[in-house]
Formats: sequence, C-alpha cells, structure tokens
Amino acid sequence: MKYQWQFNGVNLTGQTNAALTTTNAGSYAVVISTGAGSVTSSVATLTLIGPPVITNTVPAAAGTNYLTNGLLQSFVMSVSATALATDRYPLHYQWFTNGVAIPSATNMNYDLNQYYLPWVPLWQTNSANADYTVKVWNPVGTNQAGAWMVRVISPIKAGSTVAWGNNANHQAEYPVDLTNTLAIAAGRAHGVSLQEDGRVRVWGDNTYGQTNVPSNVSNVVAIAAGDDHTLAVNTNGNVLAWGRNTFNQTNVPTTLTNAVAVSAGGQQSLALRKDSTVVQWGQTYVSIPSGLTNVSAIASGTNFHLALRSNSTVVAWGLNNFGQTNVPPGLSNVVAIAAGGFHALAVRENGTVVSWGANGSGQTNVPAGLSNVMAVAAGWAHSVVLKNDGTVVCWGDNTFGQTNVPGLLNTVKMIAAGGNHTLAGVFSPLVQYPVDVTKDLLLIYNTNSADSSVVKDYYLAHRPMVTGANVLGIGCTNLE
Repeated sequence: MKYQWQFNGVNLTGQTNAALTTTNAGSYAVVISTGAGSVTSSVATLTLIGPPVITNTVPAAAGTNYLTNGLLQSFVMSVSATALATDRYPLHYQWFTNGVAIPSATNMNYDLNQYYLPWVPLWQTNSANADYTVKVWNPVGTNQAGAWMVRVISPIKAGSTVAWGNNANHQAEYPVDLTNTLAIAAGRAHGVSLQEDGRVRVWGDNTYGQTNVPSNVSNVVAIAAGDDHTLAVNTNGNVLAWGRNTFNQTNVPTTLTNAVAVSAGGQQSLALRKDSTVVQWGQTYVSIPSGLTNVSAIASGTNFHLALRSNSTVVAWGLNNFGQTNVPPGLSNVVAIAAGGFHALAVRENGTVVSWGANGSGQTNVPAGLSNVMAVAAGWAHSVVLKNDGTVVCWGDNTFGQTNVPGLLNTVKMIAAGGNHTLAGVFSPLVQYPVDVTKDLLLIYNTNSADSSVVKDYYLAHRPMVTGANVLGIGCTNLE
C-alpha cells in the first residue's frame, strides 16, 4: 500500500508515509494506492490557532486618568488584540475593576460612566477610584492589558489649595476649607498657606512643631517653609519663625526689621528687607556675598541660596557639591527663581526656564519647547512651573507621584514644591478677583486676570518690590 499526501490539491514531494506532520494551515488529502487501484480521502482543513496578542490600548495603560465629580461624562478604555484563526475562534473579553470582574463588561471597549459623586478632596480616597484591567482569551491562551488607573476628583474650589505626591506625613492633606489663598509654601513634609485675611494655615509633619502656628502670628504678608521650620512676615516687617531650631534657624536676629519676604532652606533662613538687602541666619555654610544689594527676590534650597537682583541677574551662595551655586554664565533677564534640594531654576523675561545643579532624577532637564512660564518651584529632586494659561508642568523625580499633575488643574495662580510633594493655589475662571497691583502682583500675573497685560511693565518699573506678597509670589518659591 502506497500513500501520497496532497496540500491544497498538489502532491507534497516526499510525503509518502501513512502519517503526515505539518505546521501549515490549509486543505489536506491523501491518495492511497494498491495493486487494485487508488482512492483519495476526503479533504481535511487544518486551521492554526494561537494565544491572543495585545497590540494597542487606548488610552495608554499604566497612566493615571482623571474624571471629575459632578460632571456627566464618558471615559472609554479600549484594547486591541489579534490571534490566529479569529474567524473560527473569536476572542473573548472580560473587564475587571480592582481585580473584580465587571458584569456584562465583555467587549473590547469599556465605557466607564461617572455621574454625580460626593465632593472629596484630591488627597482622599474616593470609592470610585480604581485600577481597571481587561483579559483577552481564546481556547489556547489568555492575555491581559492594563491597569488603567482611574482617579475621580472633585472640581477644584475657587481660592483653594491642592496638593499631590508623598503623603506619608499628611503633607498632601490640605485643609478642605482653604479659601482666598494669597500665597503657598512647601517644606520637606509640610505645607503652608497664607490667607487674604493675614492668617497662616499649616499642615503635615509636626515632629518639630513646624505646623504649630504661634498665637502672635497674624497680619501676615509673606511665608516660607524649610526642612522642618516655618517663617512668616507680618505687615510691620517683622519675621516670625517656629519649628526645628537645631541650627538656630528660627532664632530671628533681633536687629532684623523692615522685612518684605523670607525663604527657608534646610537649616537656614533668609529675609529680604525693604532696602533690598538680605539677612541670613541658622547654619551658615557660606556667608552672604559681600556687597549684595538691589535684591528683589530670594530663594533657599538645601543649604544654598539664590538672590534675584533688580538688574535681572542671579547671585548664588552656599553649598555647591552639585554645582547648584554655579549660575550659568550670561544668565540675564531673569524674573523669577527657585531653589530645590540641590538644583536651581530661573525664569527669563521671555517665559523660558534655565536650570542648573544636581540632575540625578532629571530635575534640571527642562522639557523641550517649554515656554510662557511665569513662576517656578523646586522640590528635593523635582521641578514645577506655572504657565501663563494657568496650567502646571512638572518633571524630575516622580517616586511619589509628585510630578503627576492632577487632571483639570488649569486655573492655577501659584505653585510650591516640597521635599516630595507639590502644591498649587487655584481660582475659578468664572470669578474675577479684585486686584491691587501695588499689593498682590501674583494674582494679576495670570492670563485669567483682566489685569495680566500690565504685569510685565509694572514688574520692570517697580523692582525691587516692597511688599511681601508680591516678592514671595513672583520671585521666591519654596526651599527644599
């Protein structure tokens, strides 16, 4: 008895055994011959099948997606997959939320509808917050896509402060009743807010009493937060300090008067006086450069400091182990500065950003094409900028999500960066704040303000500035 195998009606050379081994899909038959004649078998069709392969996800999985409480909206997640022989063995889908199968969610698309949910702060856990995944399978295998991280937040209240990033010491748990915020500051693990009525609110780590606002702190016009201490300037030009004092960083010099702004570093404090000179106290690695005058803004990092002079140049001093005090040659036309853990930032008049110092986490890698910047802040190893359209851009270390700008955060008027967390002060685009350019420059230095067009001319004509609110807001961000 002889055998001849055929593939799609054509004899297969050399395939004359009783059995055929193949990996090719198609139609097979065998011709069986004897001395009495031959017979051809019926045709057998071989179909190959393999496990599903994920080819695309929309939006990209592993990112954080924000939905807003109080808005009727649709958020569609989609997975694309392929496999052999889907015409005969179609793919099956099942969507999961936090590992639990969602009934009837068995298509390649899943539309997550969020309706009117209770208002909760950004830092709280909303019951609708979840991680979504999808499994795709056929008879021979299973694949999975996701997780899509979906976070439901509330519309940010006018005049409030929001925070994100590390919350180990509750530094992201901003008071929910904050309104009419005039300035914000962020320390290593605490946050500070200055209200328009001159009150100071502090939250977060209180190991050294840095959140215990003294009873005599009132009528405040400027604030700053260091590693573990807090500073404030009142309307009389007096500086008030509290928190950790291991290096005398809260021992305000008795001769210090007429202060208009403050900055706080790791173990040091600075004050800018009305005469445009700077006073420093606490642990001093390097003294203030001799002859430093005509200063319009100050900023302090971890044991180093920056000063912005009225001629739009920057002076730096202090610890320089990462080149953080090596101001780039020729840097000019600067209108705002920030000092972080071991890096520095400067905004130029044209809205671009210059950075220098430590870059272990990419904190000095200014995003390509970044423009229209009006304020900067620097954390331990991350950088934050505020653009003139009210949006925030972050880069650098993101270990704790400190550079994950919350969705819908587009009405910002001020920023601050702490050790590993970020703050933003916001206002409603539907509300026009009353503005006095001689008192509150920051509020008008925003595209959403009717007076924003006068800011540059006012700023250039009035440096050095002489009130704490506008010095802090434009020139001096936080510290570490």
